[in-house]
Amino acid sequence: MKVKICGITNVGDALMACEFGADLVGVVVSEESKRKVNVEEAKKILDSVPENVLKVVVTTATEVNELQKIADEIKPKVIQMHGEINPGGLEKLKFNGKLTKCIAVEPFLEKKLHQKIDYAEYMKRYDMVDFFLLDSKAKGIIGGTGVVHNWDVSEEIVKISEKPVFLAGGLNPENVKKAIEKVKPYGVDVASGVEKETGKKDLEKVREFIRGAKE
Repeated sequence: MKVKICGITNVGDALMACEFGADLVGVVVSEESKRKVNVEEAKKILDSVPENVLKVVVTTATEVNELQKIADEIKPKVIQMHGEINPGGLEKLKFNGKLTKCIAVEPFLEKKLHQKIDYAEYMKRYDMVDFFLLDSKAKGIIGGTGVVHNWDVSEEIVKISEKPVFLAGGLNPENVKKAIEKVKPYGVDVASGVEKETGKKDLEKVREFIRGAKE
């Protein structure tokens, strides 16, 4: 089980996550996020991370030139895209790392309403990416909401996906085991669920989340 600790805003939290066994650490470069860091801060944080840990930049960018700037200036191992970028444009991106595309799952819809959404067709459009990430959409915000979505829907998406899928959205040390048992994702992703305050990680929560996921 891969574990990603996201929304990191300082070097200390990044190193702590790595020490406790995180496989990926993420910083958010987006004006829309409460956990945003600028390009210089993102580079400083990710440069501190050991080479065996995947360095992720999360962005809501919708233009290839914005993604290219992230690739060139920060040099992450993974770019995680929450914006609805044109799939065709991604073929123009010059980036040797991996791409993750977020799929927004509405948290309050019944499963039968989700069935109207063709997730298989959506994923087919983004066949060039390496991973998908399922996150909750709440109040128009995707990611970092602390809201759990319908895991029945996530479970079905994991089953039909041809690519590895990360599960996010309202995960914490108390529910991560149950989420993994239900959805059976490739990995799990957490931000707000291991914080003591917005943008600051809680040492014990990070430790327990990673331990619970790995078990």
